[in-house]
Amino acid sequence: MRIRQFAQYPDSALLPIQKNPSKILLDKNKLWRIEVPAIKVAKVRAGTVYKLIGIGLTAGFIPLFVLFGVLAATGTSTLTWNEQPVTGLKALYIGPLMGLFMAAIFTALVGSVTAFGLWLYSFFKPLNIEYQLVDDADSDS
Repeated sequence: MRIRQFAQYPDSALLPIQKNPSKILLDKNKLWRIEVPAIKVAKVRAGTVYKLIGIGLTAGFIPLFVLFGVLAATGTSTLTWNEQPVTGLKALYIGPLMGLFMAAIFTALVGSVTAFGLWLYSFFKPLNIEYQLVDDADSDS
């Protein structure tokens, strides 16, 4: 990511640089702009959409359902299976599994609707994707 000085203005005259810039104020009298690399794509593959939604939902649902499992292990009826509350030690095991199950169901539903919507959107306008470069020293692979 490159950061470059854009312009120098008086304190009261900070004006927008472009239509939608990424900007950060580092000094009172200098306006800085962060240049974020972007790719313009015509279509996004359905597998990419499912992967993004699946990772996001799984990373969100698993901790939530682990919390529900811990609460159910203490006696609250936060988890139910076949209209029967799951409590006790069994809830600690069932909680994360229910989180995976819910993530898979929502990924199938929301991913399908999103892939269809992006496919329709691709007929009218290309998609502009902004991204951050990963330093080789920071990456695990």
